[in-house]
Amino acid sequence: MDDLNGDGRSDIEDARLLARVIDRMEETAPAGVIPGGLAVYGANPVHGPFVHLDSRGYRARW
Repeated sequence: MDDLNGDGRSDIEDARLLARVIDRMEETAPAGVIPGGLAVYGANPVHGPFVHLDSRGYRARW
């Protein structure tokens, strides 16, 4: 994850921003585009914040 929102930090807010971009892309996608899963995860001692995105044929958020 990078500092996508320009606040000088790389944190869960950057992951949330990326998730919003993905949601908007899905909303405006042409017919026939297969929706998928999307989740935002915060940092822990093992990894930084990240966005999980998958293609499962239906919209899922968790």
